[in-house]
Amino acid sequence: IQALIQSENPEIAPLKEQFKALQEEWRNAGQVPQKELKSIQNRYESLGRDFEKHIKKLMQQIESRKLEAVEEKCRLCEEIEARLLDNGPLSETEITDYQSRWNDIANGPKELDDAVAQRFKQVIDINQSAEKGDADLNSIVSENLLARRELCLRIEILANVDSPAEYVKDRMQYQVSRLEAGMKSARVDPGDELDSIQKQWLKTGPIPVAELPQLKQRFEQARNAARQHIRS
Repeated sequence: IQALIQSENPEIAPLKEQFKALQEEWRNAGQVPQKELKSIQNRYESLGRDFEKHIKKLMQQIESRKLEAVEEKCRLCEEIEARLLDNGPLSETEITDYQSRWNDIANGPKELDDAVAQRFKQVIDINQSAEKGDADLNSIVSENLLARRELCLRIEILANVDSPAEYVKDRMQYQVSRLEAGMKSARVDPGDELDSIQKQWLKTGPIPVAELPQLKQRFEQARNAARQHIRS
C-alpha cells in the first residue's frame, strides 16, 4: 500500500484495483502473533486512510487540469473574437490554424466543455457570415455585452457581494424581476444556479475587446465568492 501511495502513476482506476487486491490479500492472510496484531492492524488502517487521501489528491489534480483546459479554450475563443472584431473576417488559413489549436487542447468537464465548444462554433459561424456580409457584428456584440453584464449581476447576487456603483440600479431592477418570477416557480438550488451562470458565461460570444478584462475580473471575483458562500 505504501508503494501505491508513493507511485508516480496518475491513473486512478489501476491504483484502486491494486488496492482492492491488497485488501483481499490482507483478509486472506494467516494469523500473526497476538502481540504484533494491534501494531500491524493500526499501520494497515493508517495506510488505508493515506491511500484515500492520495486518491482524493489525484482527483483534485485531474479536475484542476480539466478546468485549466476549459480556461485555455476560453482564451482561444477570446483571441479569435478579438481578431475578428479588430481586423474583420479571418482567412481560411487562420481558421484552420485555430481549429488545430482547439483540437490540441485536452477535454475539460463535459458540461463546461460543451458550453465553451458552443462559443467556439458560434464565432466560426459569425466569421463565415461576416465574410458574406450577413453578420451584424455591432448587434451581436451589443447583445453579448448586455448578457455578460447581467450574468455578473446574477453571480454577485448569488455570492451576496456588492455590484459596482454604476450597476446598482440595474441590480435592483433585476432583483425585482427575479422576485416576481420566483413567485411563479420553484426555488433554484444555489449550486445549480452557479452551474447555470457559469455555463451561460462560457457560451456567450464576442463583446467589445476593451470591456472584456474588467468584466472577466468582475465575474471571476464574484464566482470565487459565490463558491465560498455556497460552501458556508
